[in-house]
Amino acid sequence: MTTTADIVDPVADTGTVPRAGAPAGRARKVSSGRGSVLTGGGIIVLLIAAGYLLPLPHDPEHPYIDTPLAPPNGDFWLGTDSFGYDVFSRVVAAARTDIPIALAAVLIAAVIGSAIGLAVSTSSRSSAFVMRCVDISQCLPVTIVAVVVASGSGGSATVLILAIALINVPLFVRSVRAGALTVRTRPFVESASALGVHPVRIAVRHVLPNVLHLVLAQLSISLGLGVIAVATLSYLGVGVSITTPTWGGLVSDGADLVASGVWWVLLPAVAAITLTVLCCNLVADGVQRLLAREGTA
Repeated sequence: MTTTADIVDPVADTGTVPRAGAPAGRARKVSSGRGSVLTGGGIIVLLIAAGYLLPLPHDPEHPYIDTPLAPPNGDFWLGTDSFGYDVFSRVVAAARTDIPIALAAVLIAAVIGSAIGLAVSTSSRSSAFVMRCVDISQCLPVTIVAVVVASGSGGSATVLILAIALINVPLFVRSVRAGALTVRTRPFVESASALGVHPVRIAVRHVLPNVLHLVLAQLSISLGLGVIAVATLSYLGVGVSITTPTWGGLVSDGADLVASGVWWVLLPAVAAITLTVLCCNLVADGVQRLLAREGTA
């Protein structure tokens, strides 16, 4: 989990003497971070755009029942699955299902978790209770929790989003609280508190901007975890409707076929999931490099 060290006071002059070569090193760090964000984020955007805009050779929801498990050929570029669906079309179309569901879930989790993290950082009593709840929730098998929540959804994307958001909220609570506790020890926050500034105003205007890099980095990481969660639930048969293209559905269909030499159903979906998660982690690393101030790990 990302940890926060000293955060530079954005108001007061700390009097720190910059090290020789620090500007050049900082420039390299920013440039590297920008490249990571643009590369990872660009690929994710392209995946989503392809799902919505790329002309597909076949209808991803139309089975060709007379050609099940056809190997890759001129008509079916990545072959067909056991139901006769075109694998290429379904892999591309699944990006408009899996990624938006995961993104919606982590955005909800980020808002709720960040608000709770900021709130509990002001009170040691409520903080102890909330963090105990967070510890307990993170001891639970998250996959089973998500399956239980989503199992009665009847293929509802809304319930799936809420289930994934539920298991990600504790991650944001822990990350934001840790960063907020550090920021609250800074002189500019203590001065604002001594002047009688309302705690909510302090949290929004002074604390939140200094933990924003933690929120964005955790959001990027959680997006990758969310994609894995969507795929896992679809693999277990408790995700969206079976006719809706999902990477997890293709993995479920192709897992038992690899031993028979039918690799083309499983591998493209696994590659898509892996690429998406790697890009999310790349964005998270870039966000930390761009937004973390000097002295932030």
